[in-house]
Amino acid sequence: MKKISILICLALVASCGGSSETATTTTAAPTTTTTPTPTTTTTPPTTTTTPTPTTTTTPPTTTTTAAPTTTATPAPTTTTTTTTAPPTTTTTTPATTTTTTATPTTTNTQVENTISDSELRSRFESAKASVLGGDLTFAGCAASVLGQEKALSLVTTTPTDQDLLLLEDCITDFENYMAADTWGQEIDTPVEFIYASDVPSRVRELLEEAITAATVEWGNFGPTEYWVAGIDVTAAEELADQYCTRWDDRGKMNKSECLQNEHTAKFLPEQAAAVATAIETGRATSNAGRNGNRNWGVHMFSSSYPLGFAGLLGIPFADDQTVAFHEYFHAVQHAYIFTKNRDTRDELMGPMWWSEGTAEYMAQVTSQSLRESGAITASDWNPLRDRFQWKMEDVQEWLQSNPGQTANSIEYGPEQNVGYSYGTWAIAYLSDKFGEGLLLGNFYPKLNDLGWEGAFIDTYGMSSSDFIYEFNQFVSLPISEQLLILP
Repeated sequence: MKKISILICLALVASCGGSSETATTTTAAPTTTTTPTPTTTTTPPTTTTTPTPTTTTTPPTTTTTAAPTTTATPAPTTTTTTTTAPPTTTTTTPATTTTTTATPTTTNTQVENTISDSELRSRFESAKASVLGGDLTFAGCAASVLGQEKALSLVTTTPTDQDLLLLEDCITDFENYMAADTWGQEIDTPVEFIYASDVPSRVRELLEEAITAATVEWGNFGPTEYWVAGIDVTAAEELADQYCTRWDDRGKMNKSECLQNEHTAKFLPEQAAAVATAIETGRATSNAGRNGNRNWGVHMFSSSYPLGFAGLLGIPFADDQTVAFHEYFHAVQHAYIFTKNRDTRDELMGPMWWSEGTAEYMAQVTSQSLRESGAITASDWNPLRDRFQWKMEDVQEWLQSNPGQTANSIEYGPEQNVGYSYGTWAIAYLSDKFGEGLLLGNFYPKLNDLGWEGAFIDTYGMSSSDFIYEFNQFVSLPISEQLLILP
């Protein structure tokens, strides 16, 4: 509960804005260097009590009818109608008959029971559950209505009926917000590319060709934004300003805070400077990554200047094509994870060898196939087997330098490229043994419900630890034998 309270506190400070995802920066080819960035009032009912005359009274009959619960958009409005038949009291005397009609009495208990039994309480519980899952939208609204202290108390206490009535608009707004969330759905809107002013048209054409081809192969999960720096720092700073202005206008982040603290806003000018230096020194560098953002309902990417697409430093188009496919596959992975809780998302993404290995294997194999078919621009590059051989050589050299260790334990950091290579071969091994189609046909569709380990067992019929043991035996084989499993 302490953790949940902290989440709500964050909502109170950010007023429902900000990002809960940290950027993960990845690369795909040996010629690129990647450094991960560690990586949407109701006035309470008046209770009227009218004294009843001292008579013999037939008790009123009260009928309460609640509107059926619905989950459609817009959110349902609960209507509670109380109809009371006026009681008739007759006092008989020898000469006359007097009829007295008493005003019905509505008690606090009746109101409480009516609200408690309505769908408003269950709707509140659904909104509250979203906070426990990491979505702070409802928490921020609740704080603005009830105050911070009262909103925090709802983590561990049951709201009063008056609280529920006050929160009804917040609940409705949250339901509308959720209904508009397209996360995990394939959409028709194409990926949006936003470039620094110095990025030439040919670079743009080649990048958009690659990303669009990836959406055709694996599904167009969006909305998706792809921000690309050039090599002019001033132009990159202008692009960062455009980025922060956009999210300030959307009410997600204060512009000045964005420029100072947000990953993408800092990344773009930094990479412009880094790539400009790389061109001067002849030492190629490339940096791209998916930087969120589930809380904002968008797949956010940022990229340094693609030297291969620019025809610089002898880097082939195919290198940058593979990077583009690799990065977009991260959008595919995240599209199958619905929670907005960052820690839970990280757990469901799986260990680094898996999350990066799946992206790199799918990028290498798919982009190679599409070049050969003519679906994307052809490029001179080393054959697929050569590229995989280099990856296995890196792994085996690392194992020789780290006796007693296994490469599946490598995390993001200085040795991460070895982890990428190990993971790429691990997916190649699974694809050869069980079929490549299971990855997107079974594992990812079941990931959100079964968890990472559960989806792995369901898909491959063994635990991940059993697989690692088996695969490590394969890693020790001669590379000439390992290459035989490649498609």
